[in-house]
Amino acid sequence: MKSLNEYLSDVERFRARRRELLTQQDDVSGKHLSLNETTTRIDEWLDGLTPEPGSLARRFALPWAGSNDLAETTLGMMSGSARGIAPVEVVRALAFVVGRSRLREALVADAKAYITAQGGGLSAVDRTAALEEIDAELLELEVAEERAIRAAEEAGYEGLDRREDAAPEVVLARDPSTLLEKAAA
Repeated sequence: MKSLNEYLSDVERFRARRRELLTQQDDVSGKHLSLNETTTRIDEWLDGLTPEPGSLARRFALPWAGSNDLAETTLGMMSGSARGIAPVEVVRALAFVVGRSRLREALVADAKAYITAQGGGLSAVDRTAALEEIDAELLELEVAEERAIRAAEEAGYEGLDRREDAAPEVVLARDPSTLLEKAAA
């Protein structure tokens, strides 16, 4: 028969691993997209830009566009902060002037450098698979912790409190092992 300290040690080991997994889960969830998926997003965004350089050029013909306004427009173009110019118009003009392929090339290169500097990206498929693995192990730990607490209670020991955030479906299950069987199916 196990001592109370052995049960406490088992429960703390399960809880420590659970904390590790929750940190890992946050890391996986927050990891940047893969370069391929980022490139796809860039392409979709660029495809949505219809080159309309005339819309920007027409801004210069508006009555309020004095010489100071034109200078302000020229200086504010890249940030889209110039009066009356929406950032999308600036990007459309930029795509028209430098060419879509060069703009794409620059955006992809910047994205690649950023993703690399952040430790790489993760595809949606890999992210889903990693999160499913973590969820499965979390459930195993929940069940193992509950089994240890119940075994300690059956042995007559008190003082092994359940976590406030313990999974209710595990705590309330007549046999928590059935939850593992359901999850595996």
